[in-house]
Amino acid sequence: MKKTLVLIAFVLFSMTTFGQTLNKGTLIGFHTTAVQLLGTTTMQEYYDYLTNKWAPAMGEALSCEVRILKFVKGKDENKIGFMLFFKNENDWKNNLSKESNLAKAKALFAEMDKYAKRTDEFTDWIVQ
Repeated sequence: MKKTLVLIAFVLFSMTTFGQTLNKGTLIGFHTTAVQLLGTTTMQEYYDYLTNKWAPAMGEALSCEVRILKFVKGKDENKIGFMLFFKNENDWKNNLSKESNLAKAKALFAEMDKYAKRTDEFTDWIVQ
């Protein structure tokens, strides 16, 4: 019995140390992009580019965390999703208002446009 309680405590502790949390006030941007690939680019090559090059560079440019979302099921079959995590609304506003950040972001979008035509939609949310 004692070993079971220690094991349960260890598992619960492990879950909290490795789990990701969304703190109150975090601003999350959900962006979806309809994609029409250009040239010989495959969807997997595009995902690889977005995940390995674009997302880290965009995260650095805007001082946020960027995650790429891959379609699994539903109505958005030809879309790619992006999640941007900012610490709070002020952080989001400050990072998007800096000309140097916007210039970097525009350059990254221009590079992305070499691989595909895209139509973007977005909704930003604040964790309550």
